[in-house]
Amino acid sequence: TATTEIYTLSLPRRSSDLGEEVARATATGTGSSWSSGKPNHALGNGPYTATATQASSLGNAPGTSKPVSFAVDTAPPLVNLTAPPTPSNNASPSFSGAASDTTPILIKVYAGAKPTGALTGEPVASTEAKITGGVWSFEASNPWTSVPASLPKLPGKRTYTAVASEQSSLGNEAGASERVVFVVDPEAPTVTLEQPRTPSNDAAPPFSGTASDTTPVTVTIHAGEGLAGPVVETIQ
Repeated sequence: TATTEIYTLSLPRRSSDLGEEVARATATGTGSSWSSGKPNHALGNGPYTATATQASSLGNAPGTSKPVSFAVDTAPPLVNLTAPPTPSNNASPSFSGAASDTTPILIKVYAGAKPTGALTGEPVASTEAKITGGVWSFEASNPWTSVPASLPKLPGKRTYTAVASEQSSLGNEAGASERVVFVVDPEAPTVTLEQPRTPSNDAAPPFSGTASDTTPVTVTIHAGEGLAGPVVETIQ
C-alpha cells in the first residue's frame, strides 16, 4: 500500500519544512503505477505539499517520494480596479489594476454614481485588458491596463461607475472588483462677474463672482466700453 501525506505549506518554503500534516490518501501498490483515492479530509484553499511513502515487502526501510507542491483555490479571482483621474475631460479613459488570475479583464462602465446596490441597465461603455506574463496567484499580483473606453460624447458634466471582472481559469465563479466612480466634464467652467459700483471714485476696485472650477480666476480690464479697447490691467 502506498500512502500519500499532504501538508500545509508555509511560504517561503524550506526544503526540510513540510508543515503540519492535514490529510492522507492511500493506494494499492502494484509494483508499477498507482493512483490514490480522495484524501481523508477535504482541503481548504491554500498551498500544500504532498509526499508518497510505501512500506517495503522485504523489511527494508520505507520508500519516500520527493515532495510535490500544489494549490487549492475554490474562490473567485481577486480583481483590483484603480479609478481614472476625476474629474477630467477625458471621454476615452483607460483603466488599470491588478488581478490574481491570468484571464482577460472586462471593464464595464455605467451611467451615474452607483457605488453600492444593483447595477441596473446596460453599460454605456466597456473595454478589456489582457494580462501578459502573469501567473496564477492567491494575491492580486498581475498588473493590467485596459485599452481606452469610448464613453458617450454628451454635453455637460457626467458621472460614471466602473467595475472590472475576471473569469476564473480554474472554473470557479468570476471575480469582480469594487466599483469606482468618476466624473467627465467636457464643458468650459461657468464663471460670473458681479457688477462693480459705478460710477465710483475707487481707482482700484475689487471684483467678485462665482466659478465652477477650482483654478484661479483672471479678470481682464479693457479701456472704454466693450471688449474692443486695449487691455489695461489683468488681476487674479
